[in-house]
Amino acid sequence: MTTKRSAKYTAKAVQRFCDSLRKHGVVSKACSAAGWSRTKAYEYREAFEDFANAWNEALEDNTDAIEAEAIKLAKLGELEPVWYQGKQVGKVRRKSERLMEFMLERRRYPRVTRLGGEKGAAPIPIDQQYDLSKLTDQQLEQLRALLAPVAIAR
Repeated sequence: MTTKRSAKYTAKAVQRFCDSLRKHGVVSKACSAAGWSRTKAYEYREAFEDFANAWNEALEDNTDAIEAEAIKLAKLGELEPVWYQGKQVGKVRRKSERLMEFMLERRRYPRVTRLGGEKGAAPIPIDQQYDLSKLTDQQLEQLRALLAPVAIAR
């Protein structure tokens, strides 16, 4: 059994890793571009703060590109074929209203989640801390019951 040797940590390897991560947003693909194993990449990330920062920046750039594409799809839509009697007779542009709704909600309430994910549910800030020691046993049980579906979904 042969093991693949990882390339060394060099400026060129870091550049190839970050360029690939920026373009594709996939760590395993970036590792291949740099000639590293995933384990080695995470070791380098832990060992070199500058690399960790470059990694995060590359992912942010990739996320920005995805967001820009999503905005374009939400606003402009995409062309879909129109069929009549088994033949394509044209195209129609369909906007994604659901995508628009989702993006607007995330921009207006970036640090808010909705209880149970139900439409119309009250927003609950997730960046606040609550003193659970003040809750009664009954209130704690109610809270556990509400959070159980969330824990199962993860």
